[in-house]
Amino acid sequence: MDMEDRIKKDIEMFEKNIKKIKNKRIKDMATRYYEDAKYYLDKGDLFTSFGCINYAHGLIDSILNRKAKVVEIAGCAGCGKTRVLEFIVDSLRIDYEILTIIINFSGNEDCKRIEKYGVKTICINTGNKCLNEELLENAIEEIEEDVDYIFVENAGSLTCSFINPMNKKLLVVSPNKNLLKFPLPFQTADFIVVTGKNADFENELKKLTNAEIVEVDIEDGKGIERILEWLKK
Repeated sequence: MDMEDRIKKDIEMFEKNIKKIKNKRIKDMATRYYEDAKYYLDKGDLFTSFGCINYAHGLIDSILNRKAKVVEIAGCAGCGKTRVLEFIVDSLRIDYEILTIIINFSGNEDCKRIEKYGVKTICINTGNKCLNEELLENAIEEIEEDVDYIFVENAGSLTCSFINPMNKKLLVVSPNKNLLKFPLPFQTADFIVVTGKNADFENELKKLTNAEIVEVDIEDGKGIERILEWLKK
């Protein structure tokens, strides 16, 4: 296969990959390189055409093949999920590159709490809406850094539960039996953190889920080690 045929084949493959990108900004950028590659190919400038398509392939691959583990954290307001995230970030930040996405209906106080640990934090206010899969994917695709973990803390409501089944799902709850009236988050979580002691609550919780349940003291972080072991799997 000569160089011209190879470039034509690469352009065809690249066109198919563009269709997989949902983020408009990244898709527009990739499309420009695709059109430039075709333009220079038609002009007979094979080296410039090859350079355009080669760079664009790298751009798409870095997005579609991102190796970061995405961890969604859900829980009702006041349950201690931001405090749990603080313990996690503080424990991992030395050895791993971390990025956090903090979802709030309004305000940025939770973002400020996480930013003090020196990790990049993206703050998204949704008004009175829960984060949806499209918004989350767009936010992740905007990330240009090469990171090991992306932590997504959803807004403070059990109705704002998990979004993408491919992500790790961490549910943080206070030991309040009234929360068990909303079984779906417990049934879909991979790991559940209870931020307080209540044996009756935990016994009832075990009837709803097959997820591992760990009690974490949000004052001193006792119990956080087991979460870290789970995250590193």
